[in-house]
Amino acid sequence: MIPSLISLLMLLAAAAQDIKSREISDFTWAIGCLLGLIVNLDNYGWSYLPKALFFLAFLSAIWITKLMGEADILAYASLLVTQPSTAGYIPPAMATFIYSNLLLMAAPIYNFIKNLKNMKMLDEFDEPYFRKILALFLAKPAYKKDLERIKYYDIAEVIVNGRKKLDISRSLSGIKKGETPDREPVWIIPTYPLMPFILAGHIITILLGDPIALIFGMKISY
Repeated sequence: MIPSLISLLMLLAAAAQDIKSREISDFTWAIGCLLGLIVNLDNYGWSYLPKALFFLAFLSAIWITKLMGEADILAYASLLVTQPSTAGYIPPAMATFIYSNLLLMAAPIYNFIKNLKNMKMLDEFDEPYFRKILALFLAKPAYKKDLERIKYYDIAEVIVNGRKKLDISRSLSGIKKGETPDREPVWIIPTYPLMPFILAGHIITILLGDPIALIFGMKISY
């Protein structure tokens, strides 16, 4: 109960910071991990260590390839400290990773629905219809005042042989602060505050337990 409470409070503080400024203080993780170490001294069993190291190696690969922001990786890594458990096939931190990313899959759908009113703005791009549809899922038009709030994004508009194109592949280029465009509105590929999804994913972890066990028709709570 106490490890879950520490984890939830840590993620709640991080989510509030992420929504407000898209920046998260390292003290959030430091305090959470310190409290986690204090209350979990007897819970770091040898059977937990291989699972934790496997997930830590997985997070390291994500960090090296820059597929996720540093704060997001620190959130999952901190959960390895604040909520260790030998129950289940995977540690609670990895379960949270799975649930939060499943929730994150709803973001492009939400973006598509919001973009339906912007379809005519794509007429100026020399792109086949299917790429314009894809852009509705991954990109959106934004003004400079919006970019100050979004902070992390990439500009999707490019000029190729004098023609205006959309480079949707930039959605795979990693997390970075976007450049300031010289025009507006401009189509961008935004990144979303991931902390609220991680918080929601951890709540689901507490409620449903190990997602791998659920696949086999079992419920293993942490």
